[in-house]
Amino acid sequence: MISRQDVARAFSQAAGQYDAYALIQQRLATRLLASLPAGSPEQVLDLGCGTGYCLPSLQQHYPCAHINALDIAPGMLAFAAERYGDQFTWLCADAEQTPLADNSMDLVFSNLAVQWCASFSAMLAEIKRILRPGGQFIFTTLAEGTLAELRQAWAEVDDTIHVHSFPTEQVLVMQARDSGLRLNDVQCFDDIAWYQDVRALSDSLKRVGAHNMQHQHGGLGGRARLKAWMQAMESFRTPAGLPARYRVVQFQLEKVSG
Repeated sequence: MISRQDVARAFSQAAGQYDAYALIQQRLATRLLASLPAGSPEQVLDLGCGTGYCLPSLQQHYPCAHINALDIAPGMLAFAAERYGDQFTWLCADAEQTPLADNSMDLVFSNLAVQWCASFSAMLAEIKRILRPGGQFIFTTLAEGTLAELRQAWAEVDDTIHVHSFPTEQVLVMQARDSGLRLNDVQCFDDIAWYQDVRALSDSLKRVGAHNMQHQHGGLGGRARLKAWMQAMESFRTPAGLPARYRVVQFQLEKVSG
């Protein structure tokens, strides 16, 4: 299991270069922003705001709303705050234990962040706590099948786990249904980034702070296994390049009255 400290450290270190490499994250953010519900919420939370690239769009969509930006990584928040100043309220906290009051948010928005929570169910319980009745939670997360090609290539090399495991989409939907929030919509789909070679693929993952790659083999044996993995990845090459597949689940949940 990835610790909160590891997540915060990795994403803090990635802050300065994140936007240049987070192409899938930005593409999925655009899709999620296009599904924002109508209305005039007073309090909006960007959960796992990262470098803040969704904040201006949220403010533009809801010009009268107060936008709160929360992230576990202090480096990400510092980068975003330097960019946007006091335009938004900055909160450094865990998504499972926010400093927000009960029934205080009208809308919670989150793009590819909650997959790093220790407990999906605990995160949903926290969102239920902070949402006002009628408030909505729209978000994307990752499911089993993410980086499937990388996992398969490593399986040909050794028995060590090199790629982070994500729950199945069926488990995620079940936990969402059991959260006490109403499930208004769920969509499951693949989004793929293509890379010229393995080094570019691996480098991109590292530069966005992802914990998916766990190259911790030192010495000659480690280099040999890495070379074998790179050769195994070539079996997945297409004219577009080598794939980094993301299995995405997009949710729209609502806190109902009573």
